[in-house]
Amino acid sequence: MDAATIADIHIKSWRAQFTPFLTPEQVSLKNLECLQWQARVVAEEGQRRHTFIACDGTVPVGYITGRTQSPKAGYSSELDQIYVLANHLGQGIGTEMVSQLVARLLTAGHTSMMVWVMTLNPAVRFYRERLGGVYLGERVIPDGDGILKEAGYGWDDMGALRKQLSLIR
Repeated sequence: MDAATIADIHIKSWRAQFTPFLTPEQVSLKNLECLQWQARVVAEEGQRRHTFIACDGTVPVGYITGRTQSPKAGYSSELDQIYVLANHLGQGIGTEMVSQLVARLLTAGHTSMMVWVMTLNPAVRFYRERLGGVYLGERVIPDGDGILKEAGYGWDDMGALRKQLSLIR
């Protein structure tokens, strides 16, 4: 795992995807300083058991992380973070990374997975419509200002999710 690479991808993709929807105050709450994000990635690595970095040739363009303990009862794993640089969106990179994460989690014996996604994120449609995630509810973003919300989506059967992913790849 390269904390600097993950932090760089996270910051660039977050700014490109969310800055148009948020107020300057909401963006500043995210604290998008590269060194602080590197430290956060390193500190949180113990919670993430699976990390994949996607490359275009040798250039990192996205990453995904998964936890093997989900904070939502009833799910054995969680897609924790997925970010793809803006100029690589729509090329199937996210789908491929989710597929790799699901395969790894299934191999590790996990049968269910969930994800939290910002409600204003266009990726909500990806989880709900393309991957068939079941809506689990909403929560206020823990490190936000109380205004931004996330929706949870879950898959009780990751084997079925794996089949769905193979159909859209």
